[in-house]
Amino acid sequence: MKYVSLMALAAATLLTFACNQLDKNLVAKMQADTTTLASYITEMSGIDADATALLGQIDAAPPAIQATEQYVAVRERATALVAKLQASLAQLTDAQAQLSKLSADYAAASIKTENVQKEYDLVAGNYQGIGPLNTRLREMVGEIGMAFSGLTPAANMPGK
Repeated sequence: MKYVSLMALAAATLLTFACNQLDKNLVAKMQADTTTLASYITEMSGIDADATALLGQIDAAPPAIQATEQYVAVRERATALVAKLQASLAQLTDAQAQLSKLSADYAAASIKTENVQKEYDLVAGNYQGIGPLNTRLREMVGEIGMAFSGLTPAANMPGK
């Protein structure tokens, strides 16, 4: 009887250890995504700074330029772009916080692998496609900058 209870205890301990074992591939994927997400946030923050600076330049245009329809269109595009960037940055920052919490909870074995996988899939959906989006947003800042420079008299001077 002593051996049976010892065997049962050993089996229970082994089962508990096996159930709490972390999926190393999932951990590696979450760590890689955390790094990738941080780089996306850094890149998008730079784009946001450029777009915000451009909007400041647009807002500082002389009244004669501000009175044109083209100016209004350029300013609307710049304002919409800055709003999009700030909303996207907030979403990415939230996804990063969720991923960090999920990783920490999983490492502490307070969440089962199946639940972590489900949560991870949901969080990962928030930052899929951000690389190409950043590329497009940077292009849009350039397009808006070119449109604005076309409105300014200095841009139409020879030699510029």
